[in-house]
Amino acid sequence: MKYTLILHVGMHKTGTSSIQQTLAKFYGQPTKEIVYFNFDGIINHSCIVYPIFLENPYSYRDYGLMNLSFMERHSSIQYLQKTFFTTIKNQRRPISIISGEDISLLSEKELENLKDFLQNFFHEIKVIAYVREPYSFLSSYFQEIVRGLGYKQFKLYSEWIDYKNIFIKFYNVFGEENVFLFRFDPKRDVVLHFCQIFDIPIEPQQTLRIYEGCTKEAIQILYLYNKSLPDYKQNNIVLGWIPSKDSIKRRLVIRSIVEKIGKIKFRIHKHVLDPIVNEKTNEIEWIEERLKEPLIKEGELKHFLSKECVKSEIDLLNINKETIQELKDKIFEIFGKDDKERIAKILNLLYQVIQVT
Repeated sequence: MKYTLILHVGMHKTGTSSIQQTLAKFYGQPTKEIVYFNFDGIINHSCIVYPIFLENPYSYRDYGLMNLSFMERHSSIQYLQKTFFTTIKNQRRPISIISGEDISLLSEKELENLKDFLQNFFHEIKVIAYVREPYSFLSSYFQEIVRGLGYKQFKLYSEWIDYKNIFIKFYNVFGEENVFLFRFDPKRDVVLHFCQIFDIPIEPQQTLRIYEGCTKEAIQILYLYNKSLPDYKQNNIVLGWIPSKDSIKRRLVIRSIVEKIGKIKFRIHKHVLDPIVNEKTNEIEWIEERLKEPLIKEGELKHFLSKECVKSEIDLLNINKETIQELKDKIFEIFGKDDKERIAKILNLLYQVIQVT
């Protein structure tokens, strides 16, 4: 029997969560022909593939964010390695699927190690990725690291859209004939498209659309929250973060409070993004040759010229009274109005933002 692995590697902010959630729902329990691997509850495979195939797994970002000791990291790595091996060994099917956008962050050498391992179980490996145009990607990625990692600088880096460096290593490791790149179209059902490419049975009404975007108002609050926290340097960026074992859970709680606030879609103004995009003209041309279509379509950029778009850090820090009131109401709805000091500690925001007037 022939075993094929579909390796979905993002890129970030291209509907990956929708693909993962849908496939986990319908194929997390293996059928005779298809499995979407469920690694002991891990369905975003970034959380298992990326750390264990790092050249130094002990340097995994989340271990630092949680302030884990050497032995705690060692125990986690052993658990992840065992789970990865036994799940693939016991559950592989003729069509098996692994999906994780952080796989795109592995180096070429690390991808070679991943390939060597997978070839013990699969006759062929097909790599698929969706490529997002740089303007919406930079806006979306910026808000994601503000929400998830505590990013506290209004700085955007051209390395985030270095398409050639992101994808050429997959061609080198897995072979050009085994790498499938598609332009991400937000109007297209990416789950349905993914399944049609590989003849995975799914009906249009079964696909899940997981929207993980944030409003401008929510990002303003989270950015202010990040600025209130001590600096935590990671690679070349500065986060607002207090490393502890419950830090990620605490961040998720805060996000759950804030992310329903506001109505304006978060976008960074085109004039801010233009210099970064122009710096990557050669890389954009390289990826367009492989996509066989333009990556940037001018008709899709009109929203990035709106007066509501963020043009500077001042726009992020300038929270209006209506947003402050909405934040108050949300907090009081959850925690009540009596213990204002406790509420302030929970969010670690400026006390005057949430006190009753």
